[in-house]
Amino acid sequence: MKKLFLTFTFLSLNCFGETGVLKAPFAEITFEKDLSSAGRLVIPPMVAEASYREAITEDCRIFQETVSKYGAQISTADILALVTEPLPYSMKKTYEAEVVFTPEKSVSLAENGELILHVKSEPLVLEWSEPDLLKDIQNPSASIVRAQASPASGLWLKFTRRDVFCGYMKDVLKLKTESLVYWKLSDRQKKMTEENLNLLFTPLKRVLSLEKGDKLIAALAGRAIHIVTSQPGFQADKRFSSIDYIWNLLFENENSIQKSALWNKPLNGVYLQEKPVAYELKGLQ
Repeated sequence: MKKLFLTFTFLSLNCFGETGVLKAPFAEITFEKDLSSAGRLVIPPMVAEASYREAITEDCRIFQETVSKYGAQISTADILALVTEPLPYSMKKTYEAEVVFTPEKSVSLAENGELILHVKSEPLVLEWSEPDLLKDIQNPSASIVRAQASPASGLWLKFTRRDVFCGYMKDVLKLKTESLVYWKLSDRQKKMTEENLNLLFTPLKRVLSLEKGDKLIAALAGRAIHIVTSQPGFQADKRFSSIDYIWNLLFENENSIQKSALWNKPLNGVYLQEKPVAYELKGLQ
C-alpha cells in the first residue's frame, strides 16, 4: 500500500498570509489567514487605565521624536539612559511596561469550524524593520522577560527598554512565537467523522479479536473496510474512502495491524495538528 501519514498535520503556515492546510479524519481544507494576537496592557495599581494608556502613548511619541531629531548627536550613555528612564505613573526605578496575551485564541473557519491556538512557552523571535538603537550594546531579547510562569495566566511579557516597547507599539518590532494548532470541526463535520469511525470500528474490532495470523487478519480487515466504505451511510470524498487512506488512518503503517492512536482518542471533533505555527504578537487591545 502507498505510504500515508497517520498524524493530522498543519502545513505551510510558517509565514503570515500564506496558505495553510488543515487535516482531520476524512477532511482537509486550505485557507489563508494571518495568525496574530493583541495584548492587554497591565495597568499599575491606583492608576486610571485611560490616564496610563495616554501617558505611555505620549511617552513613546516624545521618545521617538527625540531620537529622530537628536539621534545622531546623542551618546551611547545618553541613549541607554533615555531607554531605561521610568515611565510616568510608575513606581519602578527603571523602565517597565507589561503586556499580557491570552493563552488560547480561536479563529473562525466559518462552516469548517475553528482553529484553537495555544501559545507555547518558546523563546520569542524579534524582527526589526528599523535599526535597533542598542543592538550592538545590549541583547534586545533580554529586555523582554516573562513576568508570569503559569500557562493559565497567559503569556505575560515585561518590557524593560523604552525603544523595544515603543518599537512594538509602532509595529517596527515584530514579536513572534510558536503556537500549537487544533482544528475543531464544525458540528456537521464532527457528526460525519464520528459516524464514519463508528462504522469502521465495529467490524474491525471483531476482526482484530480473532486468533488468526496477521496476514489473514489484515486481509479480513481490508475486506471489512471495503464493505463499510460501500455502504450508503459512509460519508467521505473519494480520496478519503480508499483502503490506503483508511488503513493508514487506523493502523500504525501500511504493513501493520497495530492500532493507531486514533482508536483511543475521544470523538470530540478536535484534532491537534502535527506542526506548530508562527504566531505574531502585535498591538494592544
